[in-house]
Amino acid sequence: MLSASRSVIFDEFRFIVLTRELQRIGNDGLSTPIPLGSRAAEILHLFLQRHGELVSKNEIVDTVWPHMAIQENNLTVQIAALRRALDDGRDGGSCIQNVPGRGYRFTLRVVEEDRLQPGRSVADAPAAGGAGSLLDARPPSLQSVAATSPPAAIGARGSETRRLYGAGVVGLLCAALIAYGWLGFRADTPSRPTEPSRLSIIVLPFANASGTPMDEELAAALTGDVTTDLAQIRGSAVVARSMAQAIAARKLPLPAIGRELAVRYVLEANVRRAPEGIELNVELSDAASAASIWTRQFKEAAGEPGDLRLRVTKSLLFPLRTAFMDAEARRISSRRTRR
Repeated sequence: MLSASRSVIFDEFRFIVLTRELQRIGNDGLSTPIPLGSRAAEILHLFLQRHGELVSKNEIVDTVWPHMAIQENNLTVQIAALRRALDDGRDGGSCIQNVPGRGYRFTLRVVEEDRLQPGRSVADAPAAGGAGSLLDARPPSLQSVAATSPPAAIGARGSETRRLYGAGVVGLLCAALIAYGWLGFRADTPSRPTEPSRLSIIVLPFANASGTPMDEELAAALTGDVTTDLAQIRGSAVVARSMAQAIAARKLPLPAIGRELAVRYVLEANVRRAPEGIELNVELSDAASAASIWTRQFKEAAGEPGDLRLRVTKSLLFPLRTAFMDAEARRISSRRTRR
């Protein structure tokens, strides 16, 4: 299993396991985020755990869509999205090999970033997931430290050696306690600011209420457009798409999202195919109370996907920006009145 507190490297990419964030590593060592939908990120996570192995379609569906009945084209759409992200500029075939009628195999070598020493390539480092892998590393148990026996031959200075040995065991016990507590804190309860920033918001991935691959792509594109637009507002703090995707996969209630990410507002939406075109239902909520602040339904006639996306975006962004800033203005005014 991949450790939730680590990252792995493959080819020119880095994958942050905890947030399911994919990054491309440039020649200068700088990382560029690569947007991935939450389902595609979960499939990639599974492939990295099982790199080099054949993973059946049923295994992927059971892992990524648990207890859900889906059409096979949903999986095909997500695999296609992964290939677009990973195979761009790649010579030869895809790094996600299709085994007809059986499943998929991820062919790239995967290495834990901790094991990739400076000056060494991915090919030189031990592959992730093997025996003794850092991905499976755990803090030493207190029992194993305490059970370590002292040297059999202590010699003439036996008492001094025993004293030093005892001090060493105490030191190891303390180190183990500190390491265990620190790692547990990091993995389970990451430090977050307790007071949300003004104009802070998370845009959850727009849901595809139609279930069609075309609308899946439209929903993902609109999510990106809205996230980018809100981030342009001066003084706003908008959660990155990769983090929004990871938090959405956990299906937390809105107050829990607000506390964990320290945001005041949550934006949700769904895209639905209607006989006359597309319906987009949008809701802006207060994170702390989960109360709805602003809702709106937009309808656009069907057309080319690019043109449809442009028309929906134009209809949505101005009233959304206005509602977002008005909500914060009302909050500030209410606080001043109470004082």
